[in-house]
Amino acid sequence: MSTENFEVPPGEVASVRIIDSTTSISRVPTSYLMEPAMPGFDTMNNLPTWVFLVESPSGQKAVFDLGVRPDWENMAPDVVYKLHKGGWEIRAEKNVVEILREHKIDPEEINSVIWRGRSLREIDFKSASDLQIGSFSAFDFFGDGSFYLLDTPGHAVGHLAGLARTTKNPDSFILMGGDLCHHGGEIRPSRFMPIPQEIFPHPFEIKSSSPCPGAIFESLKGRQNCGETGSFFYPTIGLDIPEAISTIRKTQVADCRDDIFFVYAHDKSLRGVVDFFPKSANEWKQKGWAKALKWSFLEDFKSSVAHSNTNGTK
Repeated sequence: MSTENFEVPPGEVASVRIIDSTTSISRVPTSYLMEPAMPGFDTMNNLPTWVFLVESPSGQKAVFDLGVRPDWENMAPDVVYKLHKGGWEIRAEKNVVEILREHKIDPEEINSVIWRGRSLREIDFKSASDLQIGSFSAFDFFGDGSFYLLDTPGHAVGHLAGLARTTKNPDSFILMGGDLCHHGGEIRPSRFMPIPQEIFPHPFEIKSSSPCPGAIFESLKGRQNCGETGSFFYPTIGLDIPEAISTIRKTQVADCRDDIFFVYAHDKSLRGVVDFFPKSANEWKQKGWAKALKWSFLEDFKSSVAHSNTNGTK
C-alpha cells in the first residue's frame, strides 16, 4: 500500500454504468504507444473504448467520453490518412446515442458530455477551486462529492480523468483513466505495488486452479527498466511525454488501493468480467472485479516470457 496521500473528501454516491461503445481497434504497433520494446509483444489488437454513464443522486447525468464514431473514415482527412498509413483496423458498430436509446435513455436526458482527451476551456483548475485529490487538481462536477474531474495532463491538451464514488461507509471509487495509459504495463508494477509472488487468476491459463509464479516476470521487468514509474513501459504518444509519465506516477498512488477500481479507456481485460450497461458497476468491489483484473494484462506477455526463457534472459 502507498504511504502517499490520495484522500477524497466526503460526499454522496454516484450511479456508474460502463458502456461498451462497440469499438474495436486492432493492428496497433505497441511501439507507437509505449516503450521499451518487449520481444514477443509487438502488436495490440481488439482494443475497446469504454464509455461511462455517471448519474448524481439528484438525477443529473453525464457521459464520460463517447468512443469512436462508426463512420470514423469521415473524420479529419489527416487523421484518417495516418490511421490508414499505420495499418490500423478500426470498427465501431454503433454510436453511444444509439446504445442509450436501445435502453430507453433519451439523449436529451444527458446533461453533460465530458471529453477525456479534449481541451476543456470551461474549467480552469487553478481558479475553479483549491480542491486537491492526491497530487491532482480536482473539480467537484455535481457539487455533492459524488463525481470529480481530475486534471491529468500529458497525453493531450486538457486531458481529464474521472473519479466517481460508488459506495460510502466505507467509501469506494471508480477511477476513469481515459488515455493516461494504454496498457496495464504502463502503470503496474509500481513502487507501491510490486509483482506478487503468486498471481491468481493465472494470466496465461485463466481456468487454471493454480496461481502463476510472479518470478517469471521479473526478468522482463528488469530488462524494461522504466525508472521513475517502476512499470514495464512508459508512454511514447502524447503532447508532453514527461508530463504524461508524471501523471502515471501520481495515478499509481490510487491504483494500488483496494477501494479504487482503475479503468483506462482501452482496457480489454474488462471483457468477460465486469457487468456492462445497462447494469450497474457500483458493486465492483463486492464482485471482485478489480482484484480479478489487476494483473490480467500480463496475458499479453506470454510470448515474451517464452522468448526470454529461450534466450536465457537473466
